[in-house]
Amino acid sequence: MTAEAPAGDIYIRCRACGFTSPPSSMSYVRSADGTGIDWSQRVGATCMICHAAGSPVPADAMALDDAMTCPRCQAAAPCPAGAARVRCPGCGLFLVGHRLTVRQQEELRAAEARASAALRTRWLLATQAGGGRTRPGRPRGQE
Repeated sequence: MTAEAPAGDIYIRCRACGFTSPPSSMSYVRSADGTGIDWSQRVGATCMICHAAGSPVPADAMALDDAMTCPRCQAAAPCPAGAARVRCPGCGLFLVGHRLTVRQQEELRAAEARASAALRTRWLLATQAGGGRTRPGRPRGQE
């Protein structure tokens, strides 16, 4: 059985940017007992910070050995120590990890800004290649 999941309860250390966060998407085969990931099969994950796609191995999956409190809903959010982004299980807010140093927070902002700029560039190129249409059947300015 192949599963496509937002994988909110697993945290992956991205090999491209080095940050730990829940993946924005993940594909994997469930273990035979259905309780986890079958790491003998190919696992795919996309980093929520830099958007790099990769194939994590068990060593990239970080233990939930820490927690932080969500400032919005006060829920406890289990996470790995040093996680860059933490998903609140109560309200879904993505928090900045509370153990990041000021320098790591600046690096996180820079990595997210680079990824955002790359996505924006791809979107602009795609809309230009598509004849200036931003949605199927609707000319630009009439979205």
